[in-house]
Amino acid sequence: YHVTGGRRAANSVVPKQGAKTIETLLTGATFSVNNMAMITAVGNTANIVAADVSASNGIIHVLDNVILPIKL
Repeated sequence: YHVTGGRRAANSVVPKQGAKTIETLLTGATFSVNNMAMITAVGNTANIVAADVSASNGIIHVLDNVILPIKL
């Protein structure tokens, strides 16, 4: 649910001020990230606790919570 396209380093994900909206790759849903590295999705929040972890398929930002869409 929280996978995005491209390689996004923390400086392109976490804004210096305010919040940034990011679109997910598979569902087209959006979530926001604020300048304190808190992610808000529909009904969920999580914090980035480790940023810019290199992986074979991109960059990982470790969260302290699982982000899942709410089924309506």
